Amino acid sequence: MTYEEAYKKYRRRMESFCLYKLDGGDGQLAEDLCSEVFLLLYMKWDALDTHEEARVLKWLYNTALIKVREHRRLASKKPLVYSLEDYNTPDAVPCEALTYLDTQADDELVYRQYLEQIKATLSQKDRQTFVLKVEKQYTVAQIAKELRENEVTVKVRWYRIQKRLKEKIQDFLK
Repeated sequence: MTYEEAYKKYRRRMESFCLYKLDGGDGQLAEDLCSEVFLLLYMKWDALDTHEEARVLKWLYNTALIKVREHRRLASKKPLVYSLEDYNTPDAVPCEALTYLDTQADDELVYRQYLEQIKATLSQKDRQTFVLKVEKQYTVAQIAKELRENEVTVKVRWYRIQKRLKEKIQDFLK
């Protein structure tokens, strides 16, 4: 399957999915989120393990769900409070822009701290694999080449890392 085929075949379905997950709310927002999903797919197309139709569709649904949740999380954040005096200067920045920038910075910091905590729990080989897969977004083949290992070894290691991390997250959420 090519990117163009995926776009033509699944754009409307992803848009409907986003709209459904937004509880039938803003159609324009659903379209925007869908566009972000396909832009991300375009940017990561070569990094995908496979271009099988079922895998691409699964990736699209997962990414769309993440985008909807991300939108809801950002929308639910309380805006920062500013004085009305902030608007008295000609170069004043709207509150919404400052809130968005602050939220983005906070999210990035939390994400970086979370990654560091995860890496601290991993062995050296697992940490290398994790960094290459998550931070540098290498494919399994690229990781195997970088670490001079068999692809199957890297796949098994990555599967085990994911399994351990899922267990830790589930324990944390209990």
